[in-house]
Amino acid sequence: MAHVSLNRLHKSHGDNIVVRDVSLDIPSGRFLTLLGPSGCGKSSTLRIVAGLSQPDSGRVLIDGRDVTRLDVQKRNIGMVFQSLALFPHMTVADNVAFGLKMRGVAAKDQTARVRRALDLVHLGGMAGRFPRQLSGGQQQRVALARALVVEPSILILDEPFGALDRKLREAMQTELYRITRELGITSLFVTHDQEEALMLSDSVAVMNQGRVEQVGSPVDLFERPRSRFVAEFMGLSNFVRAQVVNADERGTTLNAFGRHFEAPAAAVVIGESVEVALRPERIRLSAQAPQTEGAVQGHVLQAIYHGSSSDYALRLPDGHVLNVRQGNEQAEMHDAQPFTIGTAVWAQWQRSAVHILQP
Repeated sequence: MAHVSLNRLHKSHGDNIVVRDVSLDIPSGRFLTLLGPSGCGKSSTLRIVAGLSQPDSGRVLIDGRDVTRLDVQKRNIGMVFQSLALFPHMTVADNVAFGLKMRGVAAKDQTARVRRALDLVHLGGMAGRFPRQLSGGQQQRVALARALVVEPSILILDEPFGALDRKLREAMQTELYRITRELGITSLFVTHDQEEALMLSDSVAVMNQGRVEQVGSPVDLFERPRSRFVAEFMGLSNFVRAQVVNADERGTTLNAFGRHFEAPAAAVVIGESVEVALRPERIRLSAQAPQTEGAVQGHVLQAIYHGSSSDYALRLPDGHVLNVRQGNEQAEMHDAQPFTIGTAVWAQWQRSAVHILQP
C-alpha cells in the first residue's frame, strides 16, 4: 500500500496540451478513478504515474518520495491494460510468474506466489493452460494475477474491461472490487463509463480537456455535480434556467416552468438567473395533481420501456421537455399501467432533487 500524490502535472504534445495542472491525492489503500470522455487526459495522467511518460512539469510522489524521473521498473507498480499482452506460448503460471523472474525472485518462491495469485483470482486449477484455452474473462484474471503477484505498492488499470461483453464486464468489476478491498491496495483506475466508476471507486476525478473538473466520492459526484459538464457526464439530462425568488439559510425559492418550487440553500442572489439540474431518477409521475408546490403538469411525448424502469419525455406548458426515469415496480405497487404517449401527467420532485449549478 502506498500514498500517491500528484502535484500540478502538466504534459503537452507540441501545441496539444493533454494534462493541465493536475493535482490529486490517493490515500494508502484507496481506489481512485479517473473518469472522462476519450481525449480528456485520463490515460495520459495514468501513464505519468506509471512512469511510462514524463511530465513537462509537476511531480509524482509515492509515500512522500519524488519518483517523477524514476524508471518504471523501479516504481513497484502493477499494471493492467485493455490489451492484456499475455504471452501465447506460455502457460498461465508462466505468464503470471514473468514479472517475478524479471525481478530475480527464487524459483521456489515464484511457485508459491503464483499459486496464491491464481487462487486470489479464482484460477487455481488453470495454471497449466495456455491463454488460447481461456475465455476473455479468464484471460483478464490472468492479467490481474500477473499485476498482483509482484506485490505492488500501487495497482494501475487503464480501461481493463473495455473489450468484454456487459455480463462479463460486470462480473469482473465485482471481482476487482473484492480483490482490491481484500488486499487493501492503492489503486488508480481509468474509465469512460460512469456506472463503472461509481461502483468501483472510493473517489472519482472527472477530467475534461486535461483538467480535473471535480473530485469527490461517488455520492458527491452523482448527487452534487459542480458544473454542467460533470452533471451531464454523470447522467443528468434536465437543465433549465430559473429565477431566484427568495434565498436564505433555510433554502432557496426558484421560479421555472411557470411555477415556484423549493431548492436547498445555495450561494445565490435574489433576482438572478441560475442554471438548475434535475436528475431524471428523482422525478415522479402521477395521473393526479399532487399536493405540493414542486410539481408541474405536462404531456408524455415519448415512453421507452426498459423492463425494471421506463424513460419518459414530458412536454411542459412552457415548451420545456423534462426527462424522467421511473421504476416500473412503483406502477405495479399502485396497480397502475405505465404512462402512454399523449397522456397528461404530473411531474413532482423533492427539494433535495434540485441542484443549482455553479456558473
